Amino acid sequence: MPLHRISSLKNGYTLGLWHITEMPEELLALASLSTEEQGFYQQLSNTQRRLHWLAWRALIKKLTGNPAIEITYQENGKPLVRDQSLQISVSHAGPWAACLLHSSEPVGVDVESVRPRILKIKERFLSSREIQWHAKSTDDLRHLTILWCIKEAVFKFAGISGLDYRNQINILPFHSLSEGQASCQLIPRDGYLKEILLYYEDIDSEHVIAYVAETNSVQ
Repeated sequence: MPLHRISSLKNGYTLGLWHITEMPEELLALASLSTEEQGFYQQLSNTQRRLHWLAWRALIKKLTGNPAIEITYQENGKPLVRDQSLQISVSHAGPWAACLLHSSEPVGVDVESVRPRILKIKERFLSSREIQWHAKSTDDLRHLTILWCIKEAVFKFAGISGLDYRNQINILPFHSLSEGQASCQLIPRDGYLKEILLYYEDIDSEHVIAYVAETNSVQ
């Protein structure tokens, strides 16, 4: 069973990372699906989607030690624990699945593949100020992917429909290493600025992860 790691983070967050090497049939046995989930699973025809869908369910059940934990979805498609005993965020890309848990605080995690396409869309998710801040790295595939990964994690944390990536999520300047931390400002329309600390790291040579580690509201 390729559970890559479980990390107990500060402030009560728990991160799990799964390296998918199984076939769907193997993961199916580990995911302990409910009758409802089994029906949905049978409708999935794409093998990669099946693997991702099963892997993060198996991961959550490993993290919680509860094979009967029930997952449902909000209207926006965000997964949640049916009895709301935990806050969860999940992500997957390539052979990786990740899950971030907290007993009460909002969570956000994202896994991304490093691909050249990020060069074509950087102006869509970075503000002109951010492009200036990160000018030395705006042609660096990995750094740009980390920036996108951070914004995706913050979007999941915020849970705000229609959040403007360019103007409502600001990533402050940082020099990206193989692992490190970055500070981000979330500016929701209610006017309450949130300062968010995220960790990021290379999972392997082609995949990166970012996840929320600490938040602070500012008037």
